[in-house]
Order: sequence, then C-alpha cells, then structure tokens
Amino acid sequence: MKNSKNKKRVDFVINEVNTQLKDTKEQLDIAFKERRKVESSYGDTAKVNTFEVDDQMETNAAIQQQKQLVALTVESETILENKEKKFKST
Repeated sequence: MKNSKNKKRVDFVINEVNTQLKDTKEQLDIAFKERRKVESSYGDTAKVNTFEVDDQMETNAAIQQQKQLVALTVESETILENKEKKFKST
C-alpha cells in the first residue's frame, strides 16, 4: 500500500516537472522570437535626427527605449533558460 502511494506521488511529480519543462520551452521560444523582433526593428524604431536640440533629445529617448526593450527581452530569455536548465537537472 505504501509503495503504491509513493509510486503515484513520484509519477505525479515527474509528470509535473515534464509539464513545466514543456511550458518553459514554449515560453523560451516565444521570448527568443520576441527578442529577434525587437532587435530587427531597432533601426526602424529609432530614427537618428540631430538637426535640432529637441530632435536630438527625441532620438536619444527613442534609442534608450529600444535599449531597454532589448535588455528586457534578453533578461526574460535568460530567466527562462535558467528555469529550463533547472527542470532538466531535476
């Protein structure tokens, strides 16, 4: 009786880890695509215009915003990669 109960619990945990690993892989794929999308649109989004002071400020703000977007997507990807490694080692 006890062995059967333990086996069910172990099976449940293994199933849960596999489910979490699958979900994490899917999220990682989405994060990777999102990072590529942000990186590829970097130049389109941030137009360099230095004719006037206000244009320079606007250009700088746009570039900083793009840098933050790239940093966030890279951070998300890193977190998911670490999560995936953790599940794989379980």
